[in-house]
Amino acid sequence: MQVLLVDHNDCVRESFQTLLDNSQLSFMFYETAAQGMAFLAEKQPHVVVSDYFLPDMNGIEFLNRASSMYPGVYRILMTTIVTDELMEEISASGIDLLLEKPLSVASLDTILFNLKKEYGEHMKPGDKRNE
Repeated sequence: MQVLLVDHNDCVRESFQTLLDNSQLSFMFYETAAQGMAFLAEKQPHVVVSDYFLPDMNGIEFLNRASSMYPGVYRILMTTIVTDELMEEISASGIDLLLEKPLSVASLDTILFNLKKEYGEHMKPGDKRNE
């Protein structure tokens, strides 16, 4: 399963890489939405994870663009600040999952387990999610 992660914070990207190194997932890490969009122009991941606060656009906008390119892609938004307004925007956008930072190893393990269960071991990008 291929996962795209976009976060401007080096520590977050490095932590994901370290924690998920043995997960048998293929992760691509980028710092900006523009870099993530360039990746999406070339390849379709199963999952797109984005921080809300990116230097060139907010994470919801980025995830919405990813979804318009690849309808059905699983979208995860990460943020440190959750407000009622943000929750409404997330709900209206149809984002699949909200993760509050700081992230724990246990929460990442749970997410990985659920994604593997939803997508299956041998699923290729572009395939529909398991129902």
